[in-house]
Amino acid sequence: VSGSPEFAQKPDTTTVNGDEVEITTAKGNSKTVQTVVPAYFRDYKTLAWNDASFDKSFNPAATGGILLKEVMWSQDFLGGMHVTATDEEVEAESAVMDQDGKHSLGVSAADGFNGMMLTEMSIDKLLIMQQQLGFDGNKLGVKFGPDYDPAKGPIWFAHKVAVTEGEQNGVKSIAGLKVTDSTSTLRDTWSTLWPVAEFFAFSDQRKANSAQNPAFLAVFDGAPFAAAPAANTDANEANDVVAEDAFSLANNISNLLFKNIAALHYNQAKGTFVTEYKNGKQGNKVDTYDAAYSIVALSIYQRAKDALPVGYASAESGDVDLKTAAGKDALAMIKGQADFIIDHLVSSNGLVFDGLTLNTVITLNKDKSLDAQFAAIRGLVAAYLATDDVKYKQAARSIYLAVEKNMFDKNINTWATVPGKATIHTPYTEAAISGGLREAILHLKNEEGENEPALELTTLTDRYVSWFRTVINGGMQLAEWMGDSGENQIKGSNSTDTDEDGVHQIIAAGGKFGTAMTMANKASVK
Repeated sequence: VSGSPEFAQKPDTTTVNGDEVEITTAKGNSKTVQTVVPAYFRDYKTLAWNDASFDKSFNPAATGGILLKEVMWSQDFLGGMHVTATDEEVEAESAVMDQDGKHSLGVSAADGFNGMMLTEMSIDKLLIMQQQLGFDGNKLGVKFGPDYDPAKGPIWFAHKVAVTEGEQNGVKSIAGLKVTDSTSTLRDTWSTLWPVAEFFAFSDQRKANSAQNPAFLAVFDGAPFAAAPAANTDANEANDVVAEDAFSLANNISNLLFKNIAALHYNQAKGTFVTEYKNGKQGNKVDTYDAAYSIVALSIYQRAKDALPVGYASAESGDVDLKTAAGKDALAMIKGQADFIIDHLVSSNGLVFDGLTLNTVITLNKDKSLDAQFAAIRGLVAAYLATDDVKYKQAARSIYLAVEKNMFDKNINTWATVPGKATIHTPYTEAAISGGLREAILHLKNEEGENEPALELTTLTDRYVSWFRTVINGGMQLAEWMGDSGENQIKGSNSTDTDEDGVHQIIAAGGKFGTAMTMANKASVK
């Protein structure tokens, strides 16, 4: 769950000569430099964090967060093939092209290897979830299958499960598990549903999905990863079985998560998601951030089930639309939640409230955080793309304009909860701002007949840059890795910020021996 990213020992800074590269700094200066490469760049053995600082617990949102990064990269790395002899990237023309003696999996040899490693790590996570983490309120390791019905007794992933470490085959292993917080939370559920749905789409071998990328089919055809049994790839979902291949794992776990977000967290009468299921009861608190991101997760699940594009193409139409029953149920919840945000959570000045409590009379949480504003924008755009109902797009545009009017702080050239005062940022704040702004740039910018100055494309991109430089480079990003980040170690120079963006290399980022390239848990911006 957590740990201090400060290194436990001095990183190995022994260098060898690197390439001559042209660099452009954050200040716009370009020059050609001779680089050197420190040992820690290629061998991570001296980059361990302090083990004593770790909270060695499983948490579904944490697992889901890293799983999402893994599966997005896996799809990128394995989305095509390459000519084995030349490493030239080529489009996969069939799922057996890698068996012709000329082509190999992955868009390059290095990317293919990275994709295989990440896919294996993802499968490991899903196996642990399926085999060991199912919880029914009494015990862990409860079995569940594709016929799971929460009405017959819910099974969920507990909010926190402490781990006792052991050792097996010379590496650390799970020797014991104990639930320390049995709650099912909405954040855990959507944070896990989203990546498992992505993994479902990535590993999808259903015969009905004629649009699946042949390169992905080649990865899951038995070499290197096991193929799904025929029962799980035919048109009949009623005969699906529990299995340990990639697609069967994603199919089974996404089904559990989807049924749980509907049964444990969706208040059908009010049309909104609630934050907790605890002691056998659905709670009554609505958190705008988590409600909005539940829309995003459901939109990915709906697209995966219906065989529409996901990943970076999740706003695009596809050649296939299976119109599954689960997809229709997801769309109904997306519409219900988006309508609830518009009807109950938008204040008189156009900003959204952080949440409310569902009592006989609704009680508002009248705080209006940056987190909630940008999460609402993200969620409403997802609803617009899922339903094609323009009212959700207009609502998202209105919230963004209210953010510009009420929250932009000219003194720091970005937004503040209260302009002129310090705003606390967390990684969830940055995720919402980055995601919300990306959607604004892609889907809310002015089109023909629209002329809102704040929604001009150049204005939106300027806002993104100024926010990133002020908040991310300004302090949230604790350290910077080398290479693609723009950071280099230059021969004959002692500089640890060669791209001049204000973020230092890991060896000079604080702590006794340096700090890993993580985000701060909390930062005050003013």
